[in-house]
Amino acid sequence: MTDLFLVHRRSRTGVPDRDRGYSLMEVLVMLAITAVVSALILQTIRAATANGLRIERHSQATIHDRLDVIALRRAMSGALIGYANTDDAFRGTATYATGLTARPMAPGDGPVVPFRLEIETDTASARLVYEEDGQRYRILETDGGDLALSYWWDDGETGRWIEQWPPADGFVGPAYPSPPFYTPLPQLVRVSTHSTDTNFALVLGLPQDMPPQPRSSDLFGMTP
Repeated sequence: MTDLFLVHRRSRTGVPDRDRGYSLMEVLVMLAITAVVSALILQTIRAATANGLRIERHSQATIHDRLDVIALRRAMSGALIGYANTDDAFRGTATYATGLTARPMAPGDGPVVPFRLEIETDTASARLVYEEDGQRYRILETDGGDLALSYWWDDGETGRWIEQWPPADGFVGPAYPSPPFYTPLPQLVRVSTHSTDTNFALVLGLPQDMPPQPRSSDLFGMTP
């Protein structure tokens, strides 16, 4: 009887260390740890989702801007040389450029259409807008900076960026021994901004084709 009682005592004093379960304090600690880990995981998932959305929006905007820039490059590569002192001649300032292009951006336009490349600004941003045949295309936009157009002028001796086209002094230099009867195109048009946050430049190439055929007034030096 004594032996059975001792065995029973040992079973009741030894087994509870394995089978008695968790105390209330241990459960509360586990719940607190689980809550902290879950909050960290949820925060990580939210941050990853937000980053993914930002990357997707940026990628879409970049692809859209890239396609617009490609279309703009094509249109500018089709710019035409016009006779001097006519509306068809290429002209430009720091805020706009006008001329004719044989490679319209809009499908269905005629073989040659007038275009206008313009910079629009407000207190918050600056935009580069291309317009032809009544259609307007916003090419790019910058925050906190003013966009400006400039033109590469090479007189046959030196080259430099200028803020208007034709040059203020006219076409003089080794490349132009006499004033031409047409308005040459600049080799390059630059769209740039310089602000505290950005330093951006987009350079567009223009064709350097042969000038148009001289008219009788051009040949005999008469004013058209």
